[in-house]
This record gives sequence, C-alpha cells and structure tokens, in this order.
Amino acid sequence: MAFLLGTQNFFTYLVDQGLCAVSEREQVIAEPRICRNFNLLVKLSDHQQLLLKQEPHDQHGKSCGELADEWRFYQLLQEYPALDELRSLVSKAINFDQEHSILVLNYLDSYDDLGEFYERERRYPIEVANSIGTGLGKIHSRTYDRQEYHDFLVGERDCQIAKIPNLLSGLARIEPEQFAVVSTDGFKFLKLYQRYEQLETAIEALNQSFIPCCLTHDDLKLNNILIHKQWHNTTDQLVRIIDWESWRWGDPAADLGALVGSYLKLWLGSFVINTDIDIATALSLAQTPLEVIQPSTQALVTGYLQAFPEILNRDPAFISRVVQFAGWGLIERIQAAIHYYEPFTNREICMLEVAKTLLCNPESSIPIVFGVSESTLTHYVGIA
Repeated sequence: MAFLLGTQNFFTYLVDQGLCAVSEREQVIAEPRICRNFNLLVKLSDHQQLLLKQEPHDQHGKSCGELADEWRFYQLLQEYPALDELRSLVSKAINFDQEHSILVLNYLDSYDDLGEFYERERRYPIEVANSIGTGLGKIHSRTYDRQEYHDFLVGERDCQIAKIPNLLSGLARIEPEQFAVVSTDGFKFLKLYQRYEQLETAIEALNQSFIPCCLTHDDLKLNNILIHKQWHNTTDQLVRIIDWESWRWGDPAADLGALVGSYLKLWLGSFVINTDIDIATALSLAQTPLEVIQPSTQALVTGYLQAFPEILNRDPAFISRVVQFAGWGLIERIQAAIHYYEPFTNREICMLEVAKTLLCNPESSIPIVFGVSESTLTHYVGIA
C-alpha cells in the first residue's frame, strides 16, 4: 500500500490544485501527522494551515474510498442551509481530489486533541463534556428522520454506511480452521466471553434494536474530538467533532453510547495491572476514580438531552440503550487491542466484566455510569 504525497512532493500538488502559488515555495512547509493514514500538516505563507488527508493506494491504484464518504458529509452541510449551524461543530473542508483520494481541510490550530488534553491535564471540566453532548445532540436532532439528507448521503449505494452493523462480528465461536489465525490472547478473550450466554443474548437484542434514523459519526472517541486551547475563556466553539470518514445513517444511541464508553475507559485504563488482587479491588484502586468521571458522563448526556429532548419521546428506552452501547464500546475496544496484538490482561478482564454489567443490566447500571438515577438525569433538562 502506498501514499501519493510526502514532504518532498506536496508543494507541487498544492500548486496544481490551486491552493498556493509557485512564488510561495520558500515559505511553505509540511510535517507528517502520526495517525492511521499518512496525513500532512501544511503551513502556508499567510499563516493559514491545511491538513492533507490521504488514503493508501493498492497495486492497482485503488483506495478504500473513506475520504470520498467524508467529503460527502461536508457537501451535505454546504447543500442544505438548514444545517448551517452544524458547520461550527466540525472542520472546514476546502478541496477533495476524487482521482487521488486526497481531502484538504482547514487545520484548527487553536484546538487540542481532547484525549491528549485529558491525559496531560488529568482534569475533566464538565462544561467540556456538556458542550460535546450539546453539539452531538444538534447533529442528531437536525438530521433525525430527514429522508432528503439520507438520500443525499446514501442514495442507492450498497455500502457499509447504509447497512445496520453486525455487533456480533468477531464474537462467533472459533471453528477449527480459524485456529491458525486467532492469537493466544484472542482465545483467552473469546473463552471468557463465551462463558456468559446472557452477554451474547444482550448484544444480539441490542443489534436488533438498532434504529437507523439520523446522521451518526460511528467512530466517536476522545481522540476524534478537539477542545479549544482557551476553553476556559473563549467565545469560539468550545469543541469540534472531527474525522467523519466512518459516518453512517445510524442510531443516535450508538454514537452517544460510544462517547460514554470513552469516558469509562479513562477510569478502566487507570488502574495498575495486578493478578494478585480481585477485580472489585482493582477497580477501586484506579488512579482516575469513577467518581471523578461521573460528572462528565452526566454533563455529556444532559447536554445532549437539552439539545434533543424529543429523543426520549421517540425512544423511551434511549438512556438504557446508551448504557448498553457504552458496554458494547468496551468490548469493541478489547477486540481492537487484540487485533493489534496487545495482551489480554487483568485490565481487559475488568473491562469485559463492566461491559457485561452495562449490556445485561442497563437500568441498574445507570447510577453507576452517571452517578445519578435516570429520573434525575431527565429532571435536569426539564423532562418528566
């Protein structure tokens, strides 16, 4: 797999695309950004900064087409004036080169990666989580049940973004022919997972409840959210949601649940791995206690409900399903770690135990996740 642009040839490309002039050659610089794809941060002579996102190409010159999907998302916001207010919640797309699968975005230099912010600062301002929930609630509510938006985005395409996901993917029982491709840690995970018949039943039921009804991000995690560097003293948009290449016409509870799960990972990832102590003790010794995270999960959901209160009338089980999708997100994180050959340790065992509780007992898990009851959550936003 090969990338077309590097630090040696990016300038010629920008000139060809009309994004800068030949005379600016000495003032324009580029640096690689570490991520899944080989992105380039370009600093222009007028102090503007661009992010060049590109996909790898196979031996036939083909790419997977994710950036074309992301460009379609930005086109939606441009096409429909009713969605104008959503533009401040995301990046600004400048150009898309369909032939070479290169997307050019305005780089948001005044923002930081939220995951890195939390890791560095070790504090979790509730106004940040509330702003995230409010923004996500606006995106979901403005596109909810809008067939014209669905048709613009999806049309007749037979693609992943137009299909209901299979939440049980990768969780099937191992057949003999798979022994050579499943890692030792993968076996450890599946062996433990398959002890809990009720867990598989809960995931299957959640999959069947999936309601494709609005535009969803479908890859929401803390590293796909930006926080303003002057978050405590700015009139600009406080947070922005980025990297929309995986969007789908999906279920809003899945998006919000993924974010709740990301906050829970801050807690679950902060305890010391020790096989000599039981899981309950390990969780209680976390360096980032659950009580520190709960105000943010609470603010996240109340911000969302303030922006989209109608969702509770349309889906009375919404909060419970958010909790279940948070549990599913934890299992998905374990699967991803195993895929990249990370060890299946006590931390992942704890994560699976928490995921099982959230998926199988969502109603009783609500106070654990948010620190308050469901009625208190809805009371905060004036919903009986």
